[in-house]
Amino acid sequence: MAGGKEKVDARAAGLGEAMLEKLRSLRETGDVKYPLTLVELASLAAPGARAPQVLAAVRKKAFSSRAIVAKAGRIDAPVAAREDLELLAGSALTLEFALRARRTETIHARTVADLGGWLTSAAKFKELFKRTVKEQVEREQTPPTVAWIVDRKPKLFLLEEIRPRLVRERLVPGEAITAAEQPRAPATAAAPVRAEEDFAARFEEAFDQLDRRKGSHNFVSLVDLRRWFAGLPREQFDAGLRQLRIDGRFTLSAAESVYGIRPEQREAGLEEGGALLLHVSRKTP
Repeated sequence: MAGGKEKVDARAAGLGEAMLEKLRSLRETGDVKYPLTLVELASLAAPGARAPQVLAAVRKKAFSSRAIVAKAGRIDAPVAAREDLELLAGSALTLEFALRARRTETIHARTVADLGGWLTSAAKFKELFKRTVKEQVEREQTPPTVAWIVDRKPKLFLLEEIRPRLVRERLVPGEAITAAEQPRAPATAAAPVRAEEDFAARFEEAFDQLDRRKGSHNFVSLVDLRRWFAGLPREQFDAGLRQLRIDGRFTLSAAESVYGIRPEQREAGLEEGGALLLHVSRKTP
């Protein structure tokens, strides 16, 4: 028994060291993906590592003394080196993570205190987070994906939560001008082809990043993909996805059961042949 535990501890220590090394590399090179989520870090440092193994590794003092994870026990939590506490606290990634994690069916907006109180207390991170986000609100410098309303205290929410959809599409990043103000594409035969190529490239990038966040299972929710393309009209997104399916690059699948489907899933899904298609997978040769 003791020998088995020692092997498990050794594997956890090795995985933790590999993740720390990758974290240092991303930090030193100024990679745009830093900070990143724990699942993204694990997929870069040790592809194939399972969530329980990753969580066991970050609990080891060798890892926790040199890195900070925004929320213990969450594989999707943002992570950074201890030297970058302020960077992690003020990161859009951390604020968006907290808002999504604290979202419920009936509550979509949260106070700074509520969000910060839910995060890790390690290295006084939650206090730093609350102070940083309060300053962002006071200076009106929150990330472009986040807004707030005043309900006795400021309550923050993600722009993707705004309803109706027409209003949301006009407010989210990338949708700052109306359709009447949109520059018209040149009247050439090449313009539609170029648009299809641009969408395909952006879709590939979005799919890859979202898939890595979920553990690289080649299974991405249409809800997440539509959020990624929040500034793109629905009909354009659907047309681009349809072409990718025709080209044999991606496929869609339905939920295993119609029970438990959330409203946002129903809104994001595509109805075909009586089925509600909710997930995207890349076709393999």
